[in-house]
Amino acid sequence: MHKQVNTLYKVALLTIFGCAYGEEIVFDTLDVSANQMPYHGKSNLKSYLKTGSFSYLDNQDITRFRGSSVGDFLSGIPGVMVTNKRNSGAITVNIRGIQNENRVPIYIDGALQSIPSWQGYAGSSTRTYLDPDLISQVEIEKGVSFAGDGVGATGGVVRLSTINYKDVIKDDKDWGLRIRGGTMSNTRKKPPLYQRGGYRTKWVDKCLTNDSGKCKEQTYDTPANYQNGNLFQNLGDSWNGSVAFAKKWENADIVLAYARKYQGNYFAGKHGNNTKISGIEKHKEEDFTVGINKDEVYHYGPYIRYGTYDEDVILGKLKFHENPGYTYFRSGEEVLNTFQENKSYLAKLNLYNDYHAFNISYLGYRSKFGELMPSQTSIRSDGALQGEGNEVEVDTFSSAYKYNPNEYINLKLNTYYTKNDTSFFMPFVEDQIELNESSFHTSHDSRYAYFIISHQKGIGLENTTNLILFDRPLSLNYGVSYSYEKFTQPKDKDDRIKAKNYPANSSGPLFERHAKRDEKSVFLWANYEITDKLIADAGLRYINTTIKDYMPLVKQEQKLVIHPTPHIETRYINIYTPELKNNAISPAFMLTYKPIDEISFYIKYAQAVRNPSLFQASKGWSQQNYSDGGFVKLKPERQHNFEIGTNLLFENLYGFNNVFGVKFAFFNNYTKDYLTRTNILKSDFQQTTNIKSALFRGLESSLYFDTGGFYTNLGLTRYLDTKFCKSGTSLKDGDKECFRGGISGSNLANAVPPKTTLFTTIGTRLFNNALDMGARLSYYSKRFVSIFDSSSEVSETYSAQWDSHSIVDLYASYKPNDSLTISAAIDNLTNRYYIDANNMSLSPAPGRTFRLDFEYKF
Repeated sequence: MHKQVNTLYKVALLTIFGCAYGEEIVFDTLDVSANQMPYHGKSNLKSYLKTGSFSYLDNQDITRFRGSSVGDFLSGIPGVMVTNKRNSGAITVNIRGIQNENRVPIYIDGALQSIPSWQGYAGSSTRTYLDPDLISQVEIEKGVSFAGDGVGATGGVVRLSTINYKDVIKDDKDWGLRIRGGTMSNTRKKPPLYQRGGYRTKWVDKCLTNDSGKCKEQTYDTPANYQNGNLFQNLGDSWNGSVAFAKKWENADIVLAYARKYQGNYFAGKHGNNTKISGIEKHKEEDFTVGINKDEVYHYGPYIRYGTYDEDVILGKLKFHENPGYTYFRSGEEVLNTFQENKSYLAKLNLYNDYHAFNISYLGYRSKFGELMPSQTSIRSDGALQGEGNEVEVDTFSSAYKYNPNEYINLKLNTYYTKNDTSFFMPFVEDQIELNESSFHTSHDSRYAYFIISHQKGIGLENTTNLILFDRPLSLNYGVSYSYEKFTQPKDKDDRIKAKNYPANSSGPLFERHAKRDEKSVFLWANYEITDKLIADAGLRYINTTIKDYMPLVKQEQKLVIHPTPHIETRYINIYTPELKNNAISPAFMLTYKPIDEISFYIKYAQAVRNPSLFQASKGWSQQNYSDGGFVKLKPERQHNFEIGTNLLFENLYGFNNVFGVKFAFFNNYTKDYLTRTNILKSDFQQTTNIKSALFRGLESSLYFDTGGFYTNLGLTRYLDTKFCKSGTSLKDGDKECFRGGISGSNLANAVPPKTTLFTTIGTRLFNNALDMGARLSYYSKRFVSIFDSSSEVSETYSAQWDSHSIVDLYASYKPNDSLTISAAIDNLTNRYYIDANNMSLSPAPGRTFRLDFEYKF
């Protein structure tokens, strides 16, 4: 058994090493024992072999749980949450409570892709756009990373690899064509623009007068489409498909692929704790504003105020039972703005020989997807509204070169360039609103548009040298990296606004960002085998960051001029943020003890420094950087990560074919000078600043058992404590300093995870492994601290409050021959109505959904 586990261990290291350097080495093609078993090809075996906290997914895992939203394929991983996945057409990864602003960078084929998205009161989210059909493997490293791409990664790193030739070509051929197609139920084509959904919480119940003809009587129960209870409802309305071609030569291979996805709005589930009405309040309101009179114009300095039409009305207001959240969508209702329309393109070339390897790839992504601001289903009384959809264009180029002539030189050079062009169109059209004397409204049309073009470039050079020191192996990994990021505005911004028929003034200076950021890094990492059982790792990383904001803050000054005649003189002053420069050094240490080959224990202490992201350091909504006391100088945040854990992997226990793995980890993530948006004393704006600290502490474990014919895995995460402490810039005398659930104005509350998550999968393989079928149970408890709790100070973020819920998914795949695979799944079998944990959109998740897919290889 020891020999077999040793072989497994070496194979996993080879696989990890090969994937890290772009070589197409696939785990399941290597002979790991005399008796080849199905589990020998499973990527998650590497999770139990590699010291530290890692999770792996292979192509089968990705397709099995691809779900309804892009980020669903990353569900079911201990310590990992995909946040805001119902409202973005993208993935935003939370690792052990840490998320956003490149705290968890996501690399696709070695290229960084991180796109900021302003979320209004809820703060911001950092997104990555992709199609799971073109993803082959996933590695998730949790905690501070020792790798060259771990710059600023205080939460962890996600590394995705697109499909390679072995995913396309059958074993006996040198070329191949792979065709995939699929469809799903529980959706419908998106309705006409500006159709409403969910409860309207405030409405005009009756018009007592209507002299203007502008008063419209309303109802709280807006018309909507609903799930009909049929598992196969609208099957075929939503679909996905892809085609991939690959060719292999002795020293080269190419991959070309194209993917499409069309998905309408989905329906929420029917069973569960949804928002329930407890009563209706009605009262008379005189002179209630029902419209804008543009024929009546008043000028107030630079502002214009129009007259209004006022009528006497009876207003209605809903009262609710204890609210599980802020969403007002009803059970089984069509969830507006959850549609996706995506196109993806992939081209890859690999060249290699005994000492050299070169890779170049291109990944293109075009998407139109629905999105709602969280406030539209919370404080906005009109409820949800079907919008035009946001549009994203992403082009990513990456290359890697490796030279490995001997044990002293294992050189790797990689480069990347990612361009993202994003257009946000938010459909705020209010039916009837109240205005007071200080309000300046041009109309009831509050739609706005927001544009950003992001350019990300990077280059990294590193080498690994293997030496012998005191008759023991010493491995040194060292290198340098440089990254550059820039925000600009599209030149055709006005044309884009006009094409959507949005108001000409729907975008303004605070929606525009124009800034750049460059960062240099040097790192050194050493791995030394002190004894046969004890291994030490230690390293240092130095980073130097410069940020320049080109957008001024315009300040208005007025003074009274007496001569020649008394008048008020107004001037506008452009105030520019001083260039921000930061540098820091961060150390890391790890000690591993292996009493036997099958068991390892480790203890790890590591620091990671993250300088402000470009979104945090540039002017715009949510990130104002000026106060009466001058500019707020942003400091780097420093992560202190302590982790202790164990990995176990046994093969053929008790003399029969099986593999058994166990992982356990305790983590304590303490971030000093955490960067977040909040209120500061000398400013009228919420803005990015350094708070004193943020803490996430918890336990994480997983188990895997596989006999070939039967398998099960289990993942558990349990949080023990969270704490967020303000700094002096946000504290008045007598103010409470620390909170467990979030602080005022910050989106930290959106990062607070469920107290407990549990994932269990049970499956079987039948008919010589041709049929693979099983079920997964996913349990999410309530958030660690309720947003309604006194230990949460979360005003103006409108974070989601979800109930604990359990979701059951079924899956099956049948492979009658080496060409055809047919897969079917039922997601959310019990048709639960629930809000996803850590969701920002305040929209319920999909109800029961049937998915049918096929794959054919020529």
